[in-house]
Amino acid sequence: MEIGITSFVETKPDIQTGAVISHAQRLREVVEEIVLADQVGLDAEAIGTLQSVLDCSACH
Repeated sequence: MEIGITSFVETKPDIQTGAVISHAQRLREVVEEIVLADQVGLDAEAIGTLQSVLDCSACH
């Protein structure tokens, strides 16, 4: 069994302030998370993609 972390690297607004960090800042944070995961001995780190339908008018 392997234990790891995964992230979609999303940049959602902060719940309290509504501020959104830049994509560059979020990527730096993810790299820090991956380094920490490696330091504590996790086996895997993954970055995923979330794909959504932007225009579903053709879905009907």
